[in-house]
Amino acid sequence: MVGAIKFIPAVLVLFVNVLCGYSQEGWSAVADPEAVSYAFNASLGRIRTIDCRFVQEKYVDVLESKAVSEGTFSFSAPDRILIVYLSPEQSSVEIDGNTVTSVGNGGRKTVKDMSSDRRYARIKAMIASGPDAYMQGQKKQTMVSVYERGDEYMFEIRPQGIRMKIRIIAEKNDMSVSSFRMEEPDGDYTEFFFTDRKVTFGE
Repeated sequence: MVGAIKFIPAVLVLFVNVLCGYSQEGWSAVADPEAVSYAFNASLGRIRTIDCRFVQEKYVDVLESKAVSEGTFSFSAPDRILIVYLSPEQSSVEIDGNTVTSVGNGGRKTVKDMSSDRRYARIKAMIASGPDAYMQGQKKQTMVSVYERGDEYMFEIRPQGIRMKIRIIAEKNDMSVSSFRMEEPDGDYTEFFFTDRKVTFGE
């Protein structure tokens, strides 16, 4: 889940279809989903740095258990990300250019080239080309529903051909991401809650 606050939300730039769906949990479909999506993507494109704390919840349905972790996340444009897990165990993941460095709880370090991992390579491609250029190179459609409730927007993303749902909640005033949730078809999910967010923007 590296770079959730920045790069996983950037999957929104892969839109081919933007759909309004049903209302749920007090959320209602926005009147102009394309305008909201454009504003969100434009805000992402202007981010220069991010520093925040996070709480991660990982639920495994078959075990009926939830694991909770806490830590910090930071991003510096154009391509440096650092995620530090502080509890219940200490570990970290850093992406710097083409290098991914992981440090486990015992201090064991693993270094790999980003191109050797398709997930990281996709992140790198988006960073290097920019959202608009990257979007033009995508062939898979992604269906997205856009909702609003009070001071928040919710983007519900369903990538075509993948049995998975992604939910992103962003603040209306500055489009900063307050939570991110990825749900698997078997009921498992991973959710991040971001607090103490400090974000700087460029032109």
